[in-house]
Amino acid sequence: MPVNCAHPLSQSGFRIADFKVEPELNKLAPISGPPDVRIEPRVMKLLVFLAEHGGQALTKERIISAVWDGAFVSDDVLKQAVSALRKALGDDPKSPRFIETIPRRGYRLIAPVTRQLDSRPLRGRAAPETERTRPKLRLGSVLAVLGALALGSWHFDLMTAPRPDSLPLQIRPLTSLPGHEGHPAFSPDGSRIAFDWEGDGSRGQGIYVKLIDDEKLLRLTDDEAVDCCPIWSPDGTRLAFVRLLPEQAAIYEVSALGGAERRLFPTSDSSGDSREGDAAVRSEMDTPSGAFARQRLRLGDWSPDGRSLSFAWMGSRRHPPGIYLLSTADLSLRQASTSPPQSFDLFPRFLGGSSKGSFVASRLSLDSYSSDLHIRSMHDGAIRPLITDQPAICGLDVSADGSEIVFSSSSSAGKRDPGLWILRLPEGEPQRILPAASNLRWPTLSPDGRLLAYSHHYDDTNIWAVRLDRPQRRTRIVASTRLDTGPALAPDGERIAFESNRSGTAEIWISDRDGGNAAQLTRFGGPHTGTPRWSPAGDLIAFDSRPRGRADIFLISPDGKRPRRLTDDQSDDVVPSWSRDGRWVYFASNRSGRYEVWKKPAAGGNPVQLTRQGGFAAFEGPEGKHLYFTRNGLSGLWRMPLAGGEAERFSHLPQPGYWGYWSVSSQGIFVLDASIESRPSIEFVPFSGTEVRTVAVLRKKVPIAYPGMTISADGNLLLFNRVDVAQSDILVAENFR
Repeated sequence: MPVNCAHPLSQSGFRIADFKVEPELNKLAPISGPPDVRIEPRVMKLLVFLAEHGGQALTKERIISAVWDGAFVSDDVLKQAVSALRKALGDDPKSPRFIETIPRRGYRLIAPVTRQLDSRPLRGRAAPETERTRPKLRLGSVLAVLGALALGSWHFDLMTAPRPDSLPLQIRPLTSLPGHEGHPAFSPDGSRIAFDWEGDGSRGQGIYVKLIDDEKLLRLTDDEAVDCCPIWSPDGTRLAFVRLLPEQAAIYEVSALGGAERRLFPTSDSSGDSREGDAAVRSEMDTPSGAFARQRLRLGDWSPDGRSLSFAWMGSRRHPPGIYLLSTADLSLRQASTSPPQSFDLFPRFLGGSSKGSFVASRLSLDSYSSDLHIRSMHDGAIRPLITDQPAICGLDVSADGSEIVFSSSSSAGKRDPGLWILRLPEGEPQRILPAASNLRWPTLSPDGRLLAYSHHYDDTNIWAVRLDRPQRRTRIVASTRLDTGPALAPDGERIAFESNRSGTAEIWISDRDGGNAAQLTRFGGPHTGTPRWSPAGDLIAFDSRPRGRADIFLISPDGKRPRRLTDDQSDDVVPSWSRDGRWVYFASNRSGRYEVWKKPAAGGNPVQLTRQGGFAAFEGPEGKHLYFTRNGLSGLWRMPLAGGEAERFSHLPQPGYWGYWSVSSQGIFVLDASIESRPSIEFVPFSGTEVRTVAVLRKKVPIAYPGMTISADGNLLLFNRVDVAQSDILVAENFR
């Protein structure tokens, strides 16, 4: 996401501890004591930047880029500026009151900062605790959290959300454990919070509960499966949660004190065949494992009377997708809404404390990956839209009195920037309450509405290479502290095109085959730009971008000249590829009402529709006679003759959501098998129809919903995405209105 690098403090005075700071005069004025202190303009700019990010660990590189305007400056120059600032403030680096050194990383301002304008405290966050007493907290976890901070993942520039009251925004970590903590949920009395955490890795991800002001953890579930998404019963005695089993997602409940679990859905009775037991359940659910299973079943809310649970379900062979209500007494199932084709209803929340009135839900379009937010009556099914064309929503919650909705936006597609937003009913407009960042998810309000908890995510994704004649050796070739993904090898194998947000927004980059000499090609500066694909001659790169909100296909030369728009329709056109002769560009478009594969002459002309029963990412076969493609939201690869004819299923891989993890070679297709999410493997599916074989095991998970694999012309060098660092913590915000 673009970072707001403006310095509003430079235009008005502020206080830092017992100093009044006047940036325009380059002056520090002690509230009492010695005379005013004059400092150099660059040192003042450094102080302003640190104050703008009060309490946040900042890397040396980020400080230099902001304070010296991107000029090349050595660490020694920064060190001298910090030393001059400490001297002016009377600060001791060994026992700091103002500026703390983060060893081998950078600096952070730890003193309180207050705006002087109208005596209003400056927005910011309370300085995090510098010492933790949690006995299980590892040094690696601390470094990972500090690393996420230092890499600029938390952009607390909140000038876009002015606060009418005089209380400063305060944000503090509720958890800082190693690995991922997510899906926080306040207890009905507001004293505890439940969340999921993968623990120390010895067991599966479990459900935990902790007091808001205590570090002790109570683990409620201890299964080898993945447990997630806890919600409290209205009386605070039980929690429901989702368990991701090898072949399905299921709903369980457990006492808030721990103990025996109870499976609520699906049951052998709900599958319609009690004699077949779990086998019938698996057939009924037809749900893949891993990340996509979590998407197919989303637990929503416990009804205010405690008698039922709402959840969103993509359905089964006998149940259409939609929102369902599950009786906690007799486990009977009732459908409350039906999702339209190519859509999925998510996050159903009861509105205003009524079990029979209305609920709030989000609807995700599987065509455009945009969402809307609406209220649905449980009496007659009437829908009242609240917002439309919103970036994909990653969690929402409703205040106890039903007057406010908080939600998270995950990307820059659509009308609004990512971040955390609040919508005041009945007719309010969404207001951003936390900064534009795509890594703030799963917001939840305390019962009294005073606290907002959410999950802050940090993933470092890089591009790796493996030679298939030596599959045990892997080399990281494209790396940064941000997201690097979507590798595409040039036809001569000497250059790599890829997608990266290392510049602040997702853009197309190019590098040598070893990752050296990386250079930015596109500069759209905001909309998501990705999926680079080389032309057969290596003189053009096709990619998709969204400068007008909708996605279009563009072409650009590797020397970075101005890109040319290839498609310009009132639709989303994405994931391009090339014909073998370089005359055509294939792409997925929803201009017909759902995603199908189309092609258009690279020189310009009329588009031609190829698939009729759904199609998404597509590549031409090596002989130029067949088209291979995925289908949106479904597992598998399909093949159809380019001259016309019916499509047939070629492989059951990849799993849904991994549409970009396959690459065509002269002898067959390399494709990802993510059935074991933490240890995905590369499989080779030959055109000859002989046995599928495993060519490499990747050992770490890959990011879902990205283009993620490419094979060299000789079929030996394979590039792929990999998540090298994955970390999330739960934060709590006060005075966020």
